[in-house]
Amino acid sequence: KDRDVLLIDNIIDTGKTTKKTSEYLNELGARDIYMFAVHGILGDGAVERIDQSHIKELVITNTLPVNMTKMSPKINQVSIAQMLAETMSQATFNRTLEQLIATGGVTALHKNFDD
Repeated sequence: KDRDVLLIDNIIDTGKTTKKTSEYLNELGARDIYMFAVHGILGDGAVERIDQSHIKELVITNTLPVNMTKMSPKINQVSIAQMLAETMSQATFNRTLEQLIATGGVTALHKNFDD
């Protein structure tokens, strides 16, 4: 009650669970409900369900092709390109995760969320 909520999921396909969960959280008195999902499949009716839900913002990655011009204004997409490039670089040049962090490599991923 009276708290902001962040939901994290791997895949959003139909949006039914997202909508039901947001309705329940709203009934419990949640303030703003945000959601992050790695893969936004967003099948038939999903965009409409999310648009009608109590979700304030849904952030998905660009792991799947999505026509953002047909999306709800509640849905935002972030690129994973920089993270993949840095991960490949780490593996190719045998850099440890500690070295990647020390050189500021992961800040590019965080920058995507700030833009």
